[in-house]
Amino acid sequence: MYEVPSYTKVLTIGARGTEHLLRGEVVVQEKVDGSQFAFGIDAEGNIGCRSHHQQIDMNGGAGMFEAAVAYVREISPYIGGLWGALYQNPITWYCEYLQRPKQNALAYDRTPTNHLVLFDMSIDGEWQPHEALVTHAHELGIDAIPQLYRSTVASLDELRPLLETKSYLGGQTVEGIVIKNYAELLALGGRTYPVFCKWVNAAFKERNAKNRAAKSTLKTNL
Repeated sequence: MYEVPSYTKVLTIGARGTEHLLRGEVVVQEKVDGSQFAFGIDAEGNIGCRSHHQQIDMNGGAGMFEAAVAYVREISPYIGGLWGALYQNPITWYCEYLQRPKQNALAYDRTPTNHLVLFDMSIDGEWQPHEALVTHAHELGIDAIPQLYRSTVASLDELRPLLETKSYLGGQTVEGIVIKNYAELLALGGRTYPVFCKWVNAAFKERNAKNRAAKSTLKTNL
């Protein structure tokens, strides 16, 4: 089974190491309120899946990710064919998974196609452009994350209006945005990462705080 690499670090705006976030071109994507899920194929043709924190046994209980793992098993012949067409290079697809329209805090109008929305991918360790995400998502039968902006900016204020964008899944304003600078690199814990930052909508933070407070009160009263 392919030991799927964990995703790169996504820092918060203003965190140490993000000083050069806006140096050069940035890509801005919608931040979907789901659960991270990745799948891929290695140089020997082995397929694997993982959640944000650990590998998933594709032949055992996948818990809440069962629908995603079942779909990867279903399309595994196509994944193998795609791998062969790309000269046996390892490929990893990083997605958000929504088992239902309300996976966490936000209740969208729908789930992504086959429960997955692709937000990044790598081929032989190289990050791929949005155009590749769109092509692969279409071929894999899943969604591609919307690209809200791609260019240079002088300040974060230029990106603030994007926080008011309606989610592509409907029913909600976006949870937030992810700003990605693939050219700027950051060394953390012995690994090198591109500079990716999340900017969460203030209204979403407030809603989450209220939900946590309500759960805490309920536990206290039980």
